[in-house]
Amino acid sequence: MGDEVFLRNVISDDGHRLVFDVSQTISHRMGSTGGLTELYDGFIDYKMQSADLGNLPAPDMSVQMEYLTIVDFFGKDKPNHFPKPAAKNEQLHHVHVFDGHTDTELNSWLARAQSWRSSDTLLFYSYFQWNGIHHFYVLELAEDPEGHSFQKNEIKMAAIIRMAAEYRKRVITG
Repeated sequence: MGDEVFLRNVISDDGHRLVFDVSQTISHRMGSTGGLTELYDGFIDYKMQSADLGNLPAPDMSVQMEYLTIVDFFGKDKPNHFPKPAAKNEQLHHVHVFDGHTDTELNSWLARAQSWRSSDTLLFYSYFQWNGIHHFYVLELAEDPEGHSFQKNEIKMAAIIRMAAEYRKRVITG
């Protein structure tokens, strides 16, 4: 799977069991950049609290349109629809990550409901549920200005979908 250092088995306040792991692509970068570790920890907190609210793998768009996010640096969280049907089959998602640089940009970001928090830094992850456990696999962080061009790149998307499928198969087959 990913790097065992980043494997997390957690239980939410309401008793939901969740497992988080990261791809080797991300784990190598996390080892050298403290910001990625903070982002990963925030992602875990966000998904644990989302589980308790019944919002897995991501909050419905109607929820995102009305409420702020649980973790301030996350924005819109949605499934990927490209490339079809592989992205849907692996429940590939991405969440927008704050990538501004000024207090004005941060204040504007924080004032918006989740669905209106859009950026060009995208954290890609896959999700599946197996034996009552919610599994999240963090695949890639495409940073500004590359996020949406990464998402439109068929070769790059095929690579992370392949990683997601391999991870799911390893978990299911033990």
